[in-house]
Amino acid sequence: GINYNGSAIQIGLPAGTYQGYIRDKQGCEYFVGEATIVQPDQILVDLGPDIFMDIGIDTQLQALVSNGIPPYQYAWTAQDSTFLSCLDCPDPVVSGLEFTRTFRVIVTDANGCTSEAVITIHIQKVRIVLVPTAFTPNGDGQNERMGVMGRPGTVIREFQIFDRWGEQVFYADDFLIEDGLLPAHSWDGTFRGDLMNSAVFVWTLKAEFPDGETGFYKGQTTLVR
Repeated sequence: GINYNGSAIQIGLPAGTYQGYIRDKQGCEYFVGEATIVQPDQILVDLGPDIFMDIGIDTQLQALVSNGIPPYQYAWTAQDSTFLSCLDCPDPVVSGLEFTRTFRVIVTDANGCTSEAVITIHIQKVRIVLVPTAFTPNGDGQNERMGVMGRPGTVIREFQIFDRWGEQVFYADDFLIEDGLLPAHSWDGTFRGDLMNSAVFVWTLKAEFPDGETGFYKGQTTLVR
């Protein structure tokens, strides 16, 4: 009854109750009735809590939508395409992440309503490189070799073992840590074809991790006959 215009279709009215009138060029008015526009609840999207995971591990995100009208359209940030398996799906897989990163998604429903959410994946660079503190190369098939163990994907660039006088009794280089107990990469307790007596041996190693960083380690291992 206030803002008259020449269209029977009104666009963009906010929620509320409206009384409709028609007025002709003579100024005559007619009340056509009352209409209530109901605004739906605000569309919400949730990506869950932040994720903490080790470097080199894949994870899957899940955008959960509430209050919207399907179908939904998903738009993940384009610059994340290197790490996401898809940019227009609700559940992309994150892979190849070597550092902490935040991901953002915008969801649009059938009414054109939008909502966005963010999630941060925190990369924990856990360095696991292990050499046993003792081994027993006595032929019983258990704990026979002294080698390097740890997180898959790590490369051992150099592994050396010395006796107490500083003489090198074993050397191996450039092998995956998964192969650290293979005969070529681990020590069987012999030197120049002779069995070594029970003693403490010093070892050093250089490891290269999946993100390219390196670490240097040293320790002692007891040979038990």
